[in-house]
Amino acid sequence: MITNEIKATVRTIGIGLFLLCFGFQAFADDNKKADDSKKAKKETKYDRLFKDKKKETARSGFLTVHKLDGKLYLEVPVKLLHKEMLLSGAVSSTTDPTYITVGTKNFSPLHFFFELQDSSLVMKTPNGVVYSDGSASGEMQQALNVSYRDPVLMGFKVEAYNNDSSAVVIDATNFLARPNTMLPLIPKKSGDLAVNASPKSEMSFVRSIKSFERNITVKVDFNYLLTATLMSLPVASEIPTTVGATFSISLLSESKMRQRISDSRVGIAAVSKLTFSNAITKSKPTFVAQRWSLTPKNAKAYALGKGSEPVNPIRFYIDDAFPHEWKAAIKQGVELWNKAFEQAGYLNAIEAVDFPASDKAFDPDNISFSCIRYVPSASEKVSSAFMANPQTGEIINASVFVPANVGDQLYRWFFIGTAAADPAVRTSRLPQSKFNEGLRYLVAREVGHALGLLDNIGASSAFPVDSLRNASFTHANGLAASIMANTPFNYVAQPADKGVVLMPSATGMYDKHAIEWAYRYFDPAKISVKEEAAILEKMVDKRVTNPRYRFFRTSSLAWDPRVQEGALGSDAIKASEYGLRNLQIVERNLYNWVKKDEDSRIKEKLYLTIAQQRYAFFKRVL
Repeated sequence: MITNEIKATVRTIGIGLFLLCFGFQAFADDNKKADDSKKAKKETKYDRLFKDKKKETARSGFLTVHKLDGKLYLEVPVKLLHKEMLLSGAVSSTTDPTYITVGTKNFSPLHFFFELQDSSLVMKTPNGVVYSDGSASGEMQQALNVSYRDPVLMGFKVEAYNNDSSAVVIDATNFLARPNTMLPLIPKKSGDLAVNASPKSEMSFVRSIKSFERNITVKVDFNYLLTATLMSLPVASEIPTTVGATFSISLLSESKMRQRISDSRVGIAAVSKLTFSNAITKSKPTFVAQRWSLTPKNAKAYALGKGSEPVNPIRFYIDDAFPHEWKAAIKQGVELWNKAFEQAGYLNAIEAVDFPASDKAFDPDNISFSCIRYVPSASEKVSSAFMANPQTGEIINASVFVPANVGDQLYRWFFIGTAAADPAVRTSRLPQSKFNEGLRYLVAREVGHALGLLDNIGASSAFPVDSLRNASFTHANGLAASIMANTPFNYVAQPADKGVVLMPSATGMYDKHAIEWAYRYFDPAKISVKEEAAILEKMVDKRVTNPRYRFFRTSSLAWDPRVQEGALGSDAIKASEYGLRNLQIVERNLYNWVKKDEDSRIKEKLYLTIAQQRYAFFKRVL
């Protein structure tokens, strides 16, 4: 009995061992088949492109960027073919800010879309020559389509498709990672200097890549031999110069801002186009205004004239590099434009904030962010630039550049222009309160440019000269009808005139008028482009009978005595006489007012500025 039980147990164990061994063998066979299948799977072109290479990838729902072996590859999703994009570039670092300013964008952004042509991916730019008002017939539109095709900017060989064929891969090294003439980073001029740079392409380096949901950024270092001349005389010859650049490709919104046709009586930047219609056989020029896209958040309140905040306000980011004492003045210079936007129906339309420390997506060189940058250079001039969609005129990015030495210019302005009337500036160093006042004005004026406003030099001629000696008048109206008039100081005010405004501190009547023309919102569902233009034209017709609402083109500087840089008032002779009286006071007292100037450098510059200012007074009279 026991023997039978033992036999049965042994038999059971034997069967179990047999089944277990069989299972292991089957499992091993399955693994071998899987390995053989994996080996049998064909290696794709995409796999071979990156195989055994050290690769850095930035991936998002937009373009994917690969950096490897000194090369740069873009993966363009097939779904984004024919979608409009914008490519921009900014200087993000330099070895010598004397010639190249950090933050500058020295080429117009490329407006383009990708299109597949056989084994190539081409960049095409939408043809923006023609403006269509919708009146052209089918035959006319067909003729325009043939005569104004979308030109090709550049072509790329298709290196591979990704493994699910949802994206095409191109080598963008020569386009974005090497200096090229389509994307010039070095300006032709830097102040009074003519600049020429010879690139050393073999020394280019891709520093970093990033990809976001609607844009990518590529940071590169380019090396040049830079030569600078002044009036054809060499200032610097073949200086080794490294320039860091940030290129950005952004996906444009498919819901485009409606174009606004310019009125030559309002000084708003514009892009020129051609219009063809069936009513005439020849073309006519049409100018499309360049402005930010603002839409009221509360459409009902806006329509009732109660005002509304915009859905997306215009936002400027203030550089962390600025001295702390400067930041409040910069913020005030930006936000004083809110008063003008209120006339256009917007509340808090524009704002200035610090660089966000906690936002990892923030990059001041990214076209998505408009910034006010600190420039540690010897320059004294505040400047600005903006980028706009060439099709619609929509401003999508703006920059204001404030140099470290801006205080030198402000000091000379205050001293020469106002020291006769203002004891506070009779020093060898500008008081912080006066510096802030001047910085606020300079930033405000450049922000005006960034909003699309042109200089309105003749706006100063709208005021009687003697009104500029009146405290209540100047506090109510400033020094000119526009802050864009370039009238930085009140040289008319005499020592006996108390409480008079000596430097512009607010937007004028013309500025409010121009902002309203550019930014007044009209519901596209209710009002057509032609109806909108008619409403705005009627508004301008009514206002320009008042000289304070008038725009004077800078081109008229050559022949219109009302249009003179830095001039004040409607009578050049009377204003210049007042100015000369003040200059005589300043010149007589300069040596006593300017202390702590052992080597006389400060006094030397002031005496030169006095001579230049005296010449300017006589030139205005002539």
